[in-house]
Amino acid sequence: MRSPRDEQIEHMKRRYSTRKNAKDARDPIPIKMKSNDPVGLLMFGYIHVDSPQCNWPELDRCVAICESTEGMRGVSLGDHTDNWIGRLQAEYAKSEASTKQGFQLAEWFIKKIKPLIIIRGNHDAWSGQVDPLEYIHQAGSMYEQWKALVELQWPNGRKAVLDIAHDHVGTSQFHPLHGQVRQARFNHSGKAADIYISGHRHTWGLMSTEMQGRVVWMCRARGLKDHGEYEVVKGFEAQKLGHTITAIFDPSADTETGFLSCFAEPQEVAEFLTYKRGR
Repeated sequence: MRSPRDEQIEHMKRRYSTRKNAKDARDPIPIKMKSNDPVGLLMFGYIHVDSPQCNWPELDRCVAICESTEGMRGVSLGDHTDNWIGRLQAEYAKSEASTKQGFQLAEWFIKKIKPLIIIRGNHDAWSGQVDPLEYIHQAGSMYEQWKALVELQWPNGRKAVLDIAHDHVGTSQFHPLHGQVRQARFNHSGKAADIYISGHRHTWGLMSTEMQGRVVWMCRARGLKDHGEYEVVKGFEAQKLGHTITAIFDPSADTETGFLSCFAEPQEVAEFLTYKRGR
């Protein structure tokens, strides 16, 4: 006769197997594309929409380009509001928007960019168990904590793996993409990706090379927060460009170098994508 403890152990085994199978099925997470037309992913670095240091003219420009360009979807790399807590809560005194207004602005941003993927950054995580982004993000968009490993799958059989994170581990004063290069070279996730991209660190960069038999892009988007104290206090160079990074995928390209291209200027990307979709 089975004891209650034996039944509990069997239940725990089944629950573990179910969760492991579910995780394995999402590693990477498959996303099926509807057609073989070229598509673009406009990836926003940290936003901080309620911060007085948020570059709203640039944010509005990039959002409008994303919204108006056929074939373009947005990706948010996290930190949608300041959401100060703990020792940083004193920063809230400098805010010009209430918490409620901050989340209203975040909702505006997310709905406008028709996001394919939303990453939850460290500032978003500080909201605790009641995370407004859980209900703000729309059906048809993915919401993942800190990192998402996804595989875009086209009808013609072409595939692209994206390693999208709020940040990749590893920093260097000599290379702004050290974390992405480290991840691509040593492949700690166990899945080789075509593009590694993150935000978080107030810097930006683009790099492409052939690595381990594949063409790889390594990118970082600087985000929309300007003229802050971070660079001054830490002694870093204050950069002014690279708020967003956009990836263009052409599943019908003849070469791997033509399959994926990345840009730091969204207007240039919009024109390039429109041209490729009209050929």
